[in-house]
Amino acid sequence: MAVVISANQSLATNTVPLWMWAIISFLTTSAGWTQYGSGDGATYANGSAGPVAGGGAGALGMGDTGSWVRLRKTISGVVYELLFYSGGSGAGSIFVSCDSAFSGGSPSATQRPSAAAEEPLLGSGTPGSPSHGSPCTGNPAVIHLVCDTTSNAFWCWSYDTGTRANNGALFMDAITNYYLTPDVPFVFGTSDYTDATAVKTTFFKTRRRHNESGAAWVSVVVLADALMPHGVGNDPNDTAKVRLVALQYATSGQGYHGDSARLRFSSTNHANGTLYSVTTTGDHVVAGKVALKGWDNTVPT
Repeated sequence: MAVVISANQSLATNTVPLWMWAIISFLTTSAGWTQYGSGDGATYANGSAGPVAGGGAGALGMGDTGSWVRLRKTISGVVYELLFYSGGSGAGSIFVSCDSAFSGGSPSATQRPSAAAEEPLLGSGTPGSPSHGSPCTGNPAVIHLVCDTTSNAFWCWSYDTGTRANNGALFMDAITNYYLTPDVPFVFGTSDYTDATAVKTTFFKTRRRHNESGAAWVSVVVLADALMPHGVGNDPNDTAKVRLVALQYATSGQGYHGDSARLRFSSTNHANGTLYSVTTTGDHVVAGKVALKGWDNTVPT
């Protein structure tokens, strides 16, 4: 299992395109994703790498309203795609698809393509009538990016450098104890695990019955806080207690869906980016109520 960590990347302003580009750049350089199209407001390409090469405004950037980037990765024969859509400096949308590609619609330099099986992770709306969300509200902000090249999972989260308040996250989390093979073995989301209320009430997404009749995106919720209250002896402050409880997922109408492969539920709320050194293989970083195992001893800012 190979874990790649890119910590403490500073975002000088809270522009959403810069936040998106930090994630896009990490996924394409470290996590095996490929740019499969983009539009920078002036030119575009779809089905091959497009012009976007940064998060700024103007040519080659995705800072202008309507700019977009399409990423693709094949995992165990399944093609996954992510679509990042800029709404200008303060807003944007992110979509995911499998079973279909972002090859539909009427893509242009200022309008994203569509996919028959697309699902919004941030924002919503059609290519021509988007309804963007607003992640990364900190100014300035720091973003941490982590990928597991064996399970193909990744986690990205950011917070305000002044208040250390969480202000943006995107993840594709791998599932263990996984038993429904028609479903894809990942949970996708752009919310935040680290807030106690959000952990219990925010719904993430997975693809049920992949490539079969009745395939659909379904909501996923984290069960850990409801089933295992804080204070059950999983305190990451104590270096002897490294067997933190895995986050558990459930889907509506189906119940238990599996455990997170790497995210662990801690017993108390901690400052974002608190580092706990346990062993060379057990180090973890704690963000709020969640510990990410396999950290590399980089001290988060």
